[in-house]
Amino acid sequence: MFDNKFPCLDVTELIAVRINKNTFTESMNRQKMETKCWKCFGVLQDEKVRFQEKQYHPRCYHCDICKKSLQNQICHEEGGKLYDKGCFNLLQQDKCSRCKTLIKSNGQTYRGKSYHEECFTCQSCRASLAGCRFHEDDGKFFHEGQCYESFNAYICNQCRQQINGNDIEFMMFQGKYFHNKCFACEECHQSLAGEKFKIMIGRRYCNRCR
Repeated sequence: MFDNKFPCLDVTELIAVRINKNTFTESMNRQKMETKCWKCFGVLQDEKVRFQEKQYHPRCYHCDICKKSLQNQICHEEGGKLYDKGCFNLLQQDKCSRCKTLIKSNGQTYRGKSYHEECFTCQSCRASLAGCRFHEDDGKFFHEGQCYESFNAYICNQCRQQINGNDIEFMMFQGKYFHNKCFACEECHQSLAGEKFKIMIGRRYCNRCR
């Protein structure tokens, strides 16, 4: 069950030796890094900078974003990278869910997502949604009322205009929507809504005309 590297030790002593061996290895690795830069892993000479028990070449001790020297500056470390105060604060700010850039001020939050105020706008009229009632549809925002109704309105296949709330008389034929007045005979132009009609060479005609 156990190896025979330590035949004179009982189980308790064997476990203790193994733990001490790992601790010793970790200690040796740290001692090796004390002679090397934690950023470039090059050998350290006489000049070096120490930060949080780690040492760097002076040329390596800089912000990973703006590349400015961190000597005599407030330094932050995150994920093994170094940042000056300004760059670190930018990293902590939210990114806009629409344009994907950092939000420095005047942000809006909706359902856990952040937006620039100028990005949090109606998809239809482009005006700001701040302080307004609105609807979300497939990730797009619309002011409540006309903007949202226009977005959801059917389009007449004949005149290509919206079929909105004021146009209550409309119909569907072969999966396409029409105003009643637009679904008409090609010859006399009378509405065919609710009437029998014929289709000849792709054109609609009432029974009186054909």
